[in-house]
Amino acid sequence: MRKVTFLILTLTGLSVFAANDELSLRPQPPLVDKVNVDNAKKQLVKFPSEKNSLYFIEGVAYFEEGKYTDAYNVLGKVSEIPYLDAYIKYYKGLAALNGFNTEAELKKGLEALYSAEGKSVVLSESIKEKLPLFELKLAKAMLGNKHCKDSLYYYAIARSKGLANRLDEEFSLVNSYAKLCDKKVSVSLLLDIYIRFGEKAIILFNNLDDALKQEVMLSVEALKKVKETPVSKPIIQNPEQVLLDSITEVVVAKDYSKFKELSKEYLKQYSGSQKQHTKYYSNFNSFIEEALLQKIHSVSYFEKLFDYYSKDQLERVLFKVWQKEDWNGTKDILAIMIDQFPGYDKAYYLKGLLFEDLKQYSKAYDSYSYVVNHFTGDKFYAPALFKLAWLKMLEGRNADCAKGFDRYISEGGDNYDWALTSANYYKAKCLQKQNLLDEAKNAKLELISKYPFSFYSLLAMDELDMKIPDELETRIQPQTYIAEPITAKELNALNTAVRLVRCGLNEYAKKELSFINLEKLPSEYVEVISKIYVFAGYHELAMQASTALLSRLKVFVSREHVEYHFPKHYFDSVKTYAEKMELDPFLIMAVMKRESAFNTDAVSRSGAIGLMQLMPATAARFKTSKKDNVKNSDTNIKLAATYLKELVKRYNGNLAYAAAAYNAGEEALDRWIKWYGDRLSGTEFIENIPYSETRLYVKSVLGNYFMYNAVYLKKHVTFDEVVKGGEYKNDGL
Repeated sequence: MRKVTFLILTLTGLSVFAANDELSLRPQPPLVDKVNVDNAKKQLVKFPSEKNSLYFIEGVAYFEEGKYTDAYNVLGKVSEIPYLDAYIKYYKGLAALNGFNTEAELKKGLEALYSAEGKSVVLSESIKEKLPLFELKLAKAMLGNKHCKDSLYYYAIARSKGLANRLDEEFSLVNSYAKLCDKKVSVSLLLDIYIRFGEKAIILFNNLDDALKQEVMLSVEALKKVKETPVSKPIIQNPEQVLLDSITEVVVAKDYSKFKELSKEYLKQYSGSQKQHTKYYSNFNSFIEEALLQKIHSVSYFEKLFDYYSKDQLERVLFKVWQKEDWNGTKDILAIMIDQFPGYDKAYYLKGLLFEDLKQYSKAYDSYSYVVNHFTGDKFYAPALFKLAWLKMLEGRNADCAKGFDRYISEGGDNYDWALTSANYYKAKCLQKQNLLDEAKNAKLELISKYPFSFYSLLAMDELDMKIPDELETRIQPQTYIAEPITAKELNALNTAVRLVRCGLNEYAKKELSFINLEKLPSEYVEVISKIYVFAGYHELAMQASTALLSRLKVFVSREHVEYHFPKHYFDSVKTYAEKMELDPFLIMAVMKRESAFNTDAVSRSGAIGLMQLMPATAARFKTSKKDNVKNSDTNIKLAATYLKELVKRYNGNLAYAAAAYNAGEEALDRWIKWYGDRLSGTEFIENIPYSETRLYVKSVLGNYFMYNAVYLKKHVTFDEVVKGGEYKNDGL
């Protein structure tokens, strides 16, 4: 294969190379930052050679402003723009639909929309929705010219595509057929409208001429007689609902004895249906949880009810009881789970975690061993392998733990997010404790090579006296790519997206690129996509593409690539509030990158809002005015910085603790410190965080923090500096 130098998007503009030589654009900046008429006209004066694209931008801008006839006229000046043909016709067609009532212009507009149909996956759904409305409008215009056959033709097409929300327009058109064309046809069409709309249509029929109304209503009455009169059925009370209502009454009365009796009856009768089971569970399980958490009753009191619970439902109760440190109750629920679901690997794994929390390491070891020996290849096989090595490490069995982590690395799969980087790191630690220094060093170097700039790789660099800023510079390596094939569909989407970004239509560019699978796309195109996203302002998507490129190549391809990966978006606000709070601004940046990837519109499933993913309750604690809008980027950063300051202060400057509390809450972190703080510290404490989401979160935030300092200050931050204490201030940025 021939080698080629791949032209990339730069800060001065866009440029793309295609391996099959079909695509070759010279570097050119986006023509407009925002699509509006004034911008387009100003650019047209500056760049008359770009008039074709600028006419398109101007036409779209007129369309967005609701000036449809202007849009139609300007778009009529646009000759072909490669890869944007469907978009030109789409906007021209919609401009005609909205701006004209005359047959000639509507017909031209409809033809434009027809010709765009099927040429763009992105536009297909919108075109599909608009076509029947367009055809109906054209049918009305043609009827005005007494072109009855043509009008009926377009109405029939529109009708076949569905016009459920256009009753008034349909009625008006069909009524006109009776006056201007064929009365018999009109009667048939009015009857069809009745069949579809029922009594709503009858109300409109009152507006018909008397003779036509009489004829239509005779047909309606005849149709009604044909239909069978429905047989009324006696109302039967739903026994399930009666039982649910009875349970509700005893819940209100807090009668636990009667509740247990009725619940057992309900679950016994209806647990065969997951839907019914869920209905019971969602309504009444909080009542059971309340009794357990307030020590009103024990698990054994409700044991017969738990016999009917699913795995997920039992797990919810289990974790609630576990968090309250009801160890006997936790053991009882685990015993029920294992008894009901003996083939459920997670139950045995959770049993190991419980014994670990209770510092009963030999029992924990037995539980993890059971998972490894009886559930080979199942979901919790790999985590159990890791835990076996972990316990050996805590017990100081260094030779065994090195072998255990090695086994996890070879058998656990490429589970990067969960523990693969951890296993590599702790394997090196176990070797180091055996004084096998060369082997430990090689293990760390292998970790750095495989997973550059991961949390544990950064720690390994520090331990090998490799400064992160220096290592970053060595891993910025421009690429000379081997030309690789790309599918015609992907090439078309890439071409179209580039041109859409140049025309300021960023949302459509994003949609075009959404059909491309970055995992399988050649690296050179992934690099281009990341830069398109940067130009379009989709920071989170630019980061996804840059992450995919880094994971594949193990190096950054340019300084730009580094800054796409660790951007400084919203840094003015960050710096302002960091200074006020005497926080390191890069702590805020590190959290923001992990929380929202700089997406101001981000909203989590739990309701966290904005750049810093603030929960409404947390935001309310720190709001200084009712007018504060948590969705606003500046306000979001201000409130989050205030909260982070409180956490850093509360945990004596330990940024690992502050990050964990920011994600999981102070109550959860305080519980973990109580459980593990006397025996685990530093990275071992982080690795032992029970919530996998929080465990990954802390590693990610700290890794981001190290890298932000390295990228923008060329500063090497150590893990000890992060957890020793002392409030962080900015470094004069």
